[in-house]
Amino acid sequence: MSPYGASLFENKKFDLKKIEKTFKRFIDKYDFTIVEGVGGVLVPLKENFFVSDLIKQFNLRVIVVARHNLGTINHTLLTVEKLKNDNQKILGIILNDSKNKNDMSTKSNAKLIKQLTKLPVLEFGILLHRWRTG
Repeated sequence: MSPYGASLFENKKFDLKKIEKTFKRFIDKYDFTIVEGVGGVLVPLKENFFVSDLIKQFNLRVIVVARHNLGTINHTLLTVEKLKNDNQKILGIILNDSKNKNDMSTKSNAKLIKQLTKLPVLEFGILLHRWRTG
């Protein structure tokens, strides 16, 4: 459930000030902080405020993580387009390994996404397989 959906369900307000305070504490304390995007750049955190707005507000660099299956080209290109339209710094794209080994799209997704976005693309499942098998 999105944070906005959960806040409506629980009849509570999303506290952006608390998020800002916690974020500042983390970046002051640690050399490296990862912020997970709770499902995508257009997930609402509160009414008319999305993950993409939080990325802008905190001036975050972005790594897009996408499922490595049929439909990921559209999903990933839409995400990258939104981030580019917001002038966000995209470091690259990670494609998570598909559980469906019969999905033919996994054979071409990385190459096509790299060609279309001009961004580095890492296929996590392939990297993990190479690490496990030496």
